[in-house]
Amino acid sequence: MNFLHGRRLDVRQLWTGDDCNATAALAAVELGDIWGISGGFTRRLNRLGIDKPLELREANPHFIRQHLGVVGERIVYELRGTSCIELEEITADKQNICCSRSFGQVTSDYNMIREATVTFASQACENCDGKSWWLQS
Repeated sequence: MNFLHGRRLDVRQLWTGDDCNATAALAAVELGDIWGISGGFTRRLNRLGIDKPLELREANPHFIRQHLGVVGERIVYELRGTSCIELEEITADKQNICCSRSFGQVTSDYNMIREATVTFASQACENCDGKSWWLQS
């Protein structure tokens, strides 16, 4: 379990198709080592008699929801291997880009406004990341 040392366990990392791996990983960590379980959640779970991640996995999801809310219920389902939130494999391209600043005071100086406009337009172009979406009509 060296891969867990010093960082939280993301339950999505457990499910590689082998339940033995997930059970062994859950047996080797504490509740607070699981991503999404804060110190407050750990204390509440301890008061409910749940001290280990395996116990949380076997808990009644509706009971957990009553005490920890929907986040706690989703953690139970995730520990059982049921994904509650689909991950985006490919992020969508940006639909727009905004680069704005204020002058801090009212100004009518043409050169100052022109320089700021050129700077902000240049920064917006840099934010395009080489995408050509802005060229499409």
